[in-house]
Amino acid sequence: GVDCLYQAYLDDIFAVPYLKWGQHRFWGLDRVEGFLRVWQADDETPAVEPPPKLEKAYDTDQAGGCG
Repeated sequence: GVDCLYQAYLDDIFAVPYLKWGQHRFWGLDRVEGFLRVWQADDETPAVEPPPKLEKAYDTDQAGGCG
């Protein structure tokens, strides 16, 4: 577990979920769609159907949960 935390530190992981594609970094649930757009641009295979959008968020904090 400590090795995983150290590797996360080296990768500059800021929050979860944290997704990285090349030099692009995405953190927080509100960034998943942006990650999928970048990922799909590099990938010719069909992507998974995205889940339905939430009608309202459960958290009123800032995007990414930092606040």
